[in-house]
Amino acid sequence: MSHLQYFTYAGYGKKITDEYHYSSTVRVGNRFEISGQGGWDPNSGEISGNLTAEVDQALANVDLALKQAGSKGWPEVYKITMFYTTDEVLGVWQPLAKKWFPDHRPILTAIGVRALGLPAMHVEIEAVAVEST
Repeated sequence: MSHLQYFTYAGYGKKITDEYHYSSTVRVGNRFEISGQGGWDPNSGEISGNLTAEVDQALANVDLALKQAGSKGWPEVYKITMFYTTDEVLGVWQPLAKKWFPDHRPILTAIGVRALGLPAMHVEIEAVAVEST
C-alpha cells in the first residue's frame, strides 16, 4: 500500500483518529478523500451549541484536513457527502457553502441520520478532491 499516503491534522484530529484508529485524509495519486469531519474545534474538540457555527467549523475542518494532506482545499473538492441529524442543517448550509466554495458547485449527497459519532454532533461532512494541475 505504498501508493497510499495517510494524513491526520494535529490537535483534536490526532486525538480522535488515534482513539478510533483511522486517518483524516488519504491521498491516492492526485486524489484526496477525507473521513467525516464534524464541527469540533480542531484544538479543543469542543462543538459549539450554535448550529451555524457548528456547520461552519465542519466546513473549516474539511479544508484543514485537505490542506494538511497537500490539497488546496475547497477549490479542489468535487464531491461532498453530508450526514445530518436535524433538517435545520439544510437551512444553514447554502450561505456557508457559498462562503467556502463560491466559485464552483461540487456534487452533494445529504443524508439524514439518527445519530453521528459524537453525541453533540449535528453534521458530519466527507469530501473528495482532485489536485488541480
